[in-house]
Amino acid sequence: MSSKKTNIDLDNFIYTASHDLKAPICNIEGLITSLSEELEKYDNNVSEEMLSMIKTSILKFKTTILDLTEIAKVQKQFETETDKVNLSEILDEVLLNINNTIIESKAEIKVDLKDCCLLNFSRKNIRSIFYNLISNAIKYHSPDRKPVIHIKTQIIDNFCLLSVQDNGLGFDEDQTDKIFIMFKRLHTHVEGTGVGLYIVKRIIENAGGKIEVESKKGVGSIFKVYFKIV
Repeated sequence: MSSKKTNIDLDNFIYTASHDLKAPICNIEGLITSLSEELEKYDNNVSEEMLSMIKTSILKFKTTILDLTEIAKVQKQFETETDKVNLSEILDEVLLNINNTIIESKAEIKVDLKDCCLLNFSRKNIRSIFYNLISNAIKYHSPDRKPVIHIKTQIIDNFCLLSVQDNGLGFDEDQTDKIFIMFKRLHTHVEGTGVGLYIVKRIIENAGGKIEVESKKGVGSIFKVYFKIV
């Protein structure tokens, strides 16, 4: 079986699984809600605790299904509508959307996009790249210091290089290839499903670019996204 045939089969499986699982999980969620309403008539702390655990599991299941749906979309978007986008504007939108997270973590964001601010790319996909890289930088910050994140662009040959550097937890060099694997997580103490970086990698590679990462455990990481200039 060719690798192309295998990829198509995987894409179809992911799409079908994410679609077909939505209905039963919604039915289960509805039944649990009805059961919870019935149990409110009784004073039963044990049942409430169990229901709370079930609801948490359902929420994680729904999150995984949503992630699978996003993966299926990315897998099929080899030809995405592009436009001339302003990176500064999209970055401002993303930072506004995660403003509460930035405030709670006391993160300091330093931005320098002057060398490559305009780019022909999908606006939605640029937003996804910014969101995943910045939210990960905050999510995996070190408890020993304030998160500081540097976001910068520069022209390298025929590429616009976007770098997102943090001073977070980092990871060992031999773990580098694993972070872009679907559902792979190096730090399990933080909530997440491990698909964000996989999605970013697929978006970039589908558009003819590439993504690299350098990291040192306990020091931080720098993600380098190369957008092909056309």
